Amino acid sequence: MEVSIGLYSDIPLLIEVRDVKLARIIIRPDGIVKVVVPKGYDVEHLLSKKKDWILQQLSQIEQYQKIALSENFYLFGKPVRLEVKYHNGQGSRLTILDHKVILSVPESKRGQEISLLEKELRKLLRNKLNEILVHYSRLLGVKYNRVSIKKHKSKWGSCSHKNNLNFNLALLSLPEDTMRYAVIHELVHLIEKKHTKKFWLIVGSLISDYKKHEKILEEHWIIVWNNEIWRQLLGLF
Repeated sequence: MEVSIGLYSDIPLLIEVRDVKLARIIIRPDGIVKVVVPKGYDVEHLLSKKKDWILQQLSQIEQYQKIALSENFYLFGKPVRLEVKYHNGQGSRLTILDHKVILSVPESKRGQEISLLEKELRKLLRNKLNEILVHYSRLLGVKYNRVSIKKHKSKWGSCSHKNNLNFNLALLSLPEDTMRYAVIHELVHLIEKKHTKKFWLIVGSLISDYKKHEKILEEHWIIVWNNEIWRQLLGLF
């Protein structure tokens, strides 16, 4: 694989020459345009042909970048202000208010704010997941094995062939109804592993507007990738 970095009409490019048959353009959440092409492919012609589409996608990313930067954190689908307060006691605590989240940290653990925030968010997500999983697994008549919270860089959740469920810590950044959809999506994979017609029929029977949530999931990565605290939490460097 050959990799090169460049610009096209001031657009940052990452060009990968691979052993592939078809060329494709991927707009990354950080605004870099990734172009994957076979050897000898006319990259400039492809970019010229797709320029309007690329600019449209980048404009959309710019809008979400502004949202991501409007406050210093993002929780339950809205920008919030994360404040850190220190105390002389033991243990950390997360307090969620309307437009503010307060992380209480022991003085003895200054410098460990991100790891303590992750710890508190994991507890919060675990409780949310348990509520959703218990209700909808009974409704669907399915059983799952282990439930893990991961720090994925490109997916919200997964269901393994052993029926283990994995969920991204960043689910907490989503609106709660979209978070619920993401969990239900993985539960349905316990019945149907692939995205077949049957799979979507089951999903649609539980959430009729699932296409709306699919779009939110796709777009929300832009916010996560451009929020500095979420980048640190997920290791997006």
